Amino acid sequence: MTFKLPDNVSTMEGGLMEPLAVVMHACELSNAKLGETAVVLGAGYIGLVTLMSLKARGVSEIYVADVLDKRLEKAKELGAARVFNSRNENIEEFVNLYPFHKDEVIKAVIKM
Repeated sequence: MTFKLPDNVSTMEGGLMEPLAVVMHACELSNAKLGETAVVLGAGYIGLVTLMSLKARGVSEIYVADVLDKRLEKAKELGAARVFNSRNENIEEFVNLYPFHKDEVIKAVIKM
């Protein structure tokens, strides 16, 4: 199925609509809500949009893990409570060490 993009929407922006819709739907299905905590595994486009979608739903603390520092910097800019470089930090250890309930864990990574 194809849709004609409005003149004011670039093909780049149009191409990002489907993944954005998938993320927003996933966050809705997760039932994440105000005051909860979430962990996002992966800080590429999908992970960053997941972070923004969770924040929009009122999730108060969002932890993000990735292997690329550049992506983690962007996650921090977008409001991640803490970021983890999985090459040298263990997010699972952190999550298990601290006495908070993890309401949602969302994987935003692709195996290649």
